[in-house]
Amino acid sequence: MKIELTVSSFAGCYEGAELKDTQTWQAALIDVLKENEIMIDGWQEDSSAFAVKEIDEECLAALALCAAYTEAKKPLPAKLKSVWDEDKIYSKAANSNDSKYKQLLRSVDIFLPGNFPYNFEFADMNEEVMLFGSLDELIDQCLRLKRSAFKDETTVNQVSKMALEALNLYLEMAQLAKNSQLPLFIN
Repeated sequence: MKIELTVSSFAGCYEGAELKDTQTWQAALIDVLKENEIMIDGWQEDSSAFAVKEIDEECLAALALCAAYTEAKKPLPAKLKSVWDEDKIYSKAANSNDSKYKQLLRSVDIFLPGNFPYNFEFADMNEEVMLFGSLDELIDQCLRLKRSAFKDETTVNQVSKMALEALNLYLEMAQLAKNSQLPLFIN
């Protein structure tokens, strides 16, 4: 299955969304964040998606496993299991509040421009609860993982090749989103 990484405003990502409604929703989100002492700037809302790229879901699974195994200082498995998210090392890292790679280990739906240390849930434009993360934290964690797991950009097996492909795409799209001051959606 393909996963889309989209750099866009909410109006550009939610079909049929009215600009006024997305601006009102954005203001409500920013107010809730301020109440929790997280200061982020808003972003420009318009109706066009800025950039969209696709990647295989297996590559994102490999990236999550790579983050978990790197943090545990264990060699990455040579093959992806069909139920990879039940891997003990992955589960331990994904459920840890102390993980160095929280943005990569948890199933974040939307990364917002700004820097805040944790993920949070909030209802999106369709009133569906989504997991939000920080673009700055995502970029930092991607760069940290790249330095730790891929010092010389070599890969040792198929899983590490898929992880590196996903890592490079995440970095590219996250940096584009940050430079554009727009959210990054993972669909």
